Amino acid sequence: MALIPLGSFLSAAAAPLVRNVLAALGIGILSYAAVTALMAALVAQAHTYWGGMPDMVLALLGLAGMGQGMGIIVGALTFRVGLSALSRYGKLP
Repeated sequence: MALIPLGSFLSAAAAPLVRNVLAALGIGILSYAAVTALMAALVAQAHTYWGGMPDMVLALLGLAGMGQGMGIIVGALTFRVGLSALSRYGKLP
């Protein structure tokens, strides 16, 4: 008879925990999918503009490290969006 109250206690305690974990995972996956889609669209747009430049300009920008600079900027934007989503839905202040 002692197992029945223990089982109901565990189910009552675990149900909200499981619900919160699944909600947090859902928000994380949703925001990750949105950020991934947004960054993919921005990178595709940048590739389109990059391909429309004359060859000499592309060569000079390549020598100047413009590709690496764009990668750093996109990485920083992704980090910032992820950090703001974490502070909004997570435990960071």
